[in-house]
Amino acid sequence: MTDKKSKNIDELINDAVEKSKMLLSRSTLNKYVANPIMNQRLVDDASNGKTTLSLESGYEKYKRVSAFEMEGNFFDFFKLHRSAMQSEFKDQFLNQIGPEKYHKYVHCFAHIWTKGRQGRRSKEVQSLMQSVYDFLALYGGQSEDLISGKFSNETHSPMFSIEETKALLLINKCLLDYYFQEYAHLVSNKQPALGFSTNDIWLHRGIDLDVEWEEEQKYVEKDFLNSYSLSVGVSEKFSSIMKRSFNSVVSWQAYDLIDQVFAFFGFIPEMCDNQLEVITVPTHREAQITQKNVDPNIVDYEISYFKSFNNQVNGTRRR
Repeated sequence: MTDKKSKNIDELINDAVEKSKMLLSRSTLNKYVANPIMNQRLVDDASNGKTTLSLESGYEKYKRVSAFEMEGNFFDFFKLHRSAMQSEFKDQFLNQIGPEKYHKYVHCFAHIWTKGRQGRRSKEVQSLMQSVYDFLALYGGQSEDLISGKFSNETHSPMFSIEETKALLLINKCLLDYYFQEYAHLVSNKQPALGFSTNDIWLHRGIDLDVEWEEEQKYVEKDFLNSYSLSVGVSEKFSSIMKRSFNSVVSWQAYDLIDQVFAFFGFIPEMCDNQLEVITVPTHREAQITQKNVDPNIVDYEISYFKSFNNQVNGTRRR
């Protein structure tokens, strides 16, 4: 065996790179480069001689953002602005859709959706999904081709008409655009070295897979309403619930999904804020897996629209 002292500098560097390959593979993905908490993890793990990046444990019963991530990513911004966000959202909702459906919508996401699988199967949530189905059938083609799961069309009456669903998506888009820009401005002031912009805001979803996905594979959502989070840690926790072969985190740039946001925790009174949840509808544009890491503990996927589409819409960097 070659003694460490007898190795030349190139061999020592190669050894160091090989030992840190998996650590770097995950931490240098696009979605983590400007993420303060992931940068801190890299520093801490590298200093302690670890070869894989740390991740949050999924053993706790109620999944929530850790205090470490809440502080490191300045997510308190959304809690501090909740009152203003809720007021603006309510005003626009009442003006464009009406009070009766506002109260149904708020009750559904604050008290039913959060019950997990039981909540998703409720008649109230299914009526929301029927609203999305009808909307996508008109604007996105064959709705049943847009998800991988099963949906019983016309089992429940839609809560929203197609035009009301369109209005709801637009309300969420406009308000999120404003608050995401304000959040990005805050982070860039707090951490000027990051060069943080709205392009660095990502939405994450923790899943577990029986079969690992491959790069350039087409991405299809599971349901007509899907839960994402601003938090990497929360998504890591959810990735291990079913204890399948591949714990995974799926991520999009927030602005790739901003047209598809059906609900945002910050806009809804009494909705749990422990998971920083963003609920989206499926895209009718073709999307693919663009990056993945080689970490044995968790697989990261970055999703984006096909490059020909990306090149048309992502030519400039937002604030």
